[in-house]
Amino acid sequence: MRQNPFFVFVLLLAAGLLLTTLESCNKSNPQTLFTSVMKSSEGDIRGITLNSDLESVKKMESEKPDSVADDYLLYRISLPEKYANIEIAYSFDEKGLYSADISVQVKNPDTAKAIAAIDTLQTKITKLMTKKYGSPVKLSDKVLLWNYTSPSGTGASVQLMNNTEIEDVPSLELLVQTEVE
Repeated sequence: MRQNPFFVFVLLLAAGLLLTTLESCNKSNPQTLFTSVMKSSEGDIRGITLNSDLESVKKMESEKPDSVADDYLLYRISLPEKYANIEIAYSFDEKGLYSADISVQVKNPDTAKAIAAIDTLQTKITKLMTKKYGSPVKLSDKVLLWNYTSPSGTGASVQLMNNTEIEDVPSLELLVQTEVE
């Protein structure tokens, strides 16, 4: 049975359009900047609890660390589609994780969009932290502080700092740490 070339062309065209549509659906819902930064609302930060050991933190992070020491892990995550770079530094002592410092920079060529992305991220993190830990203390127009008891039982704090006006690029820093004794 001979196939009509026009029918084959239409069939191939339809299959191509279907594949293109499915691929664009996957690309139109990339991970948001917020979910890339926060990863999980569990634990103290990114699904990790203060006082966790270094190996437990490495297991919770899906990426390979960029730098490892006995008392330190550093991760760098690039999100080209968001023009964003995320740097996460975990510090450890004999009790385990005592500090997680997350820095986010948005280098969008459109500065207004970069600032809007940082402001949106700040709003979302503020809502999450307020839901988890109550109302923050406002240390300045750009710095919020939450004091709380970690799931590990340790006194802890979260500082959220919008560094847009003091950095070359719009940026936000989130510092989670145990209380200093």
